Amino acid sequence: MVMPDGVKLAATVLLPAGDMTPRSTILTRTPYGRQMFVPDHERFAHRGYAVVCQDVRGREDSQGQWQPMQYEKADGDATLDWIAAQPPVVTRICKRWYRW
Repeated sequence: MVMPDGVKLAATVLLPAGDMTPRSTILTRTPYGRQMFVPDHERFAHRGYAVVCQDVRGREDSQGQWQPMQYEKADGDATLDWIAAQPPVVTRICKRWYRW
């Protein structure tokens, strides 16, 4: 996922199998490494949700320099815009929090 300033943030996208009807999306952004959350998030995809799990800027597989809280709003907004532009049509987006 490319941010407006050109920095690429790594994300894993999980989609339910089957049809492409409009669905809700669960977004998780984490400094701890998205791969550790994928097994937990697969259960949401099995229940019909789309899931986006993203490494924040400068952490794990994402580019850029990690400066806690400095880029969170801009990167989060750009990520939400990216999700909203993807098929299947997104009806709702839910953000999961992991405290850091």
